[in-house]
Amino acid sequence: MSLTITLEPDVEDWVRREAIRLGLDEQGIIQRALRQQSRREQELLTRVQNSFPKDQEAQLRRLAERQDDLTAAEQTELLTLSHQREKQNAARLALLLELAELRGQSLDQVMTELKLTPKPLV
Repeated sequence: MSLTITLEPDVEDWVRREAIRLGLDEQGIIQRALRQQSRREQELLTRVQNSFPKDQEAQLRRLAERQDDLTAAEQTELLTLSHQREKQNAARLALLLELAELRGQSLDQVMTELKLTPKPLV
């Protein structure tokens, strides 16, 4: 397939420098960059899709629903599960932000495309 594109001057300069540095032609540099971006995007999508384990999610919901009537051990478990979920959500947000930047989109656009919506705990 043949494709003609117009590059911004700074991008064109980068392609030329990389071609010289790696001993490839300009087309090879562009193909390499696109393949790397595609692989990184797929890796990010895979990691974003890893959700909180269903059994832990169910237990977190059960405990949250009864949060006014928990034993000390259950309160500790609720806090532990909440903390784990928050850590995972923060990590997923970082991945989504990287994906948005890679695609040149806003975070909202990426989340809409992936059909991701924030879920309330209870």
